[in-house]
Amino acid sequence: MRRTALLCLPAAVLLAACSTTVAGQASPAQPAAPTSDGPSDADREAVGDLFDGLSASTQDGLEAHAEYMAEHNHPEFSYTAEECLDAFRSAGLTDDYTAEYEADTDAMAPDDGWTLAADAGRYAGLQPSGQVFVLPVDVTQSFGGTTDSYAADLHAAVLDGTFYLFFACDAA
Repeated sequence: MRRTALLCLPAAVLLAACSTTVAGQASPAQPAAPTSDGPSDADREAVGDLFDGLSASTQDGLEAHAEYMAEHNHPEFSYTAEECLDAFRSAGLTDDYTAEYEADTDAMAPDDGWTLAADAGRYAGLQPSGQVFVLPVDVTQSFGGTTDSYAADLHAAVLDGTFYLFFACDAA
């Protein structure tokens, strides 16, 4: 099993700004069309690399983290680096924020038909293009001497051979 690290933040306000788990709904239990094949080893490695890069970006401060998130979010779920940085700062984050995401890429599975939840702001109801995967992630965030841990199911997608994440950068 490949376990990877990624960085984001502690506290409810911080969760809303930095590592917002993008809510959505999975495809029906028995879709009308056949489901996609499972992820390949190359898919798993690429998603692991995304999370490794996200983790590394937090080591270089909020600006680097914001840039990475903006560059690696799905093109139909886009935010600018400035929007991400504003969201981090409005949540009270500073450059000492870190988060470790341990993504279980072995448990990664297709999530055909996944759409963003109705309360997902400007992207409400979006069904992103490409092959979407869901995977369990254990997150440990540290900021200002506080550490918080939680588990979440996060999404990643491949579109035209490039892999993307779904991290909201809405200001808190």
